[in-house]
Amino acid sequence: MTSSNGPAVSREQFDALFETVRTWGRWTPAGRGAWNRVTPEHVRRAIARVRSGAVVPLARPWDTRPAPDNPKPALHHMTDLGDVEAPEPAVHKDFLAADYHGKGITHLDALCHTAYRGQLYGGRAAHEVIDAAGAHYGAVGPLGPLVTTGVLLDLPAVLGAAWLEPGQAVHAEDIDAAERALGVTIGEGDAVLLRSGSPRRRAEPPPRGRAAAPPSSPGPRPRSSGPSGPTCPGPARPAAPGRCRARPSSTSRRP
Repeated sequence: MTSSNGPAVSREQFDALFETVRTWGRWTPAGRGAWNRVTPEHVRRAIARVRSGAVVPLARPWDTRPAPDNPKPALHHMTDLGDVEAPEPAVHKDFLAADYHGKGITHLDALCHTAYRGQLYGGRAAHEVIDAAGAHYGAVGPLGPLVTTGVLLDLPAVLGAAWLEPGQAVHAEDIDAAERALGVTIGEGDAVLLRSGSPRRRAEPPPRGRAAAPPSSPGPRPRSSGPSGPTCPGPARPAAPGRCRARPSSTSRRP
């Protein structure tokens, strides 16, 4: 295991580190993983910190155009322009499909997403709980909603850059420096948000000799791929069970 951002790490060194930091067997239910750190007291503390009530969306727009960082773009087309069903009231419908496994869509990785040495979080054997029908352990659904304090670390601002370059690692000392520079402290049960500046890098003209990534395709109405942006009107409908990724939502638990 090697990286241009740090020293080479052997399998033995990685395994030793893994044994040191893993939390298997610490919480019940195990399927919620580190989300078990968030207690009702953390929720009350987070709510008490609200001042303005302003909502800041963190989701990326649905991106329907291919790019180096979006090799499997979202699919979107209209299925009813008000001319399919009986008139008055006219109804407009659309179709949307997305492959969440990439950097082009705001998403949440479930515990079933990654296995090491054949084991998922908690020591469950991946081949026993994941099959063609989906994940029977560690899917997004059991996680439920998460309400806690969010700590935003603007890493490019701290490092004096417009953005982090592709492949640029963020080390523990970078997190410590960001806390000091921004006057914040990461506490137990906090959700840490790391700004990389990737959308800005995508939007600004590239240096000479480098091709620009295509912009996102505008849709017929605003859409969002994350928890704070608008979606189609109407109640949320659950997806098929056992999906390893899903859009977080404040109104539904999507597996």
